[in-house]
Amino acid sequence: MKKEKEPSGEEMEIDMEKWCPMCLEARLKAKVTPKIIRIKCKNPKCILGGPIDKPPFHIAIDNEMPNWREQGLDIYDLVQKIAAGVPDLPARKMELYRANKCPRCGSENLITEEFGSWYNKHCKDCDYGWGAVAITAWELPETVAFLRTHHRVAESLLGEKVRIDDKICWGTTYTDLDTNEKLVLYADAETLRPVRIIIDFEGKPVKGEMTREELVKKFLSFKKA
Repeated sequence: MKKEKEPSGEEMEIDMEKWCPMCLEARLKAKVTPKIIRIKCKNPKCILGGPIDKPPFHIAIDNEMPNWREQGLDIYDLVQKIAAGVPDLPARKMELYRANKCPRCGSENLITEEFGSWYNKHCKDCDYGWGAVAITAWELPETVAFLRTHHRVAESLLGEKVRIDDKICWGTTYTDLDTNEKLVLYADAETLRPVRIIIDFEGKPVKGEMTREELVKKFLSFKKA
């Protein structure tokens, strides 16, 4: 699934199977430290490419489990478990998403870039940067189950919000490049919580056919395989 490079100090880089959602030409690379996880595209010409600690866009997640390797977790487990163990994660993500001041020095002198639910912000005064995607399938066991069994996945995000079940939502589609099987996730633009999730396993949509508990059980069975 991934190739781990030798860690330097307390940092390590992981080559991932997941394809970049922007350029669809390269896979992603994760840099994990005891404090933060940053995920970038390996294509230096991509909007998600370039130096992993600098703008432009990147996925950033606080590392709540610095001893993850000792627990036998992989990068997918790590991200999902962090999300599951932080009940205020949506609120924290919304706070950073909407921030107009630097969380480090308080300056309002920011560079802000957005593409749909992707964002990246950088303080001109203290050179601190942060960014992520406002919604991510990795926070949900149902969608992790899909990503674990569909490794050549292209991700596309709606550039504009849509109305789903009377809520204004961001939309994300994950497509297996070999089978065209899809996962579709809609999340409330105000709370970032899922509004509708549609997963297609082996050509058979599971919405209305599998409960959340059954999907989590399926996810756990993939981990054991």
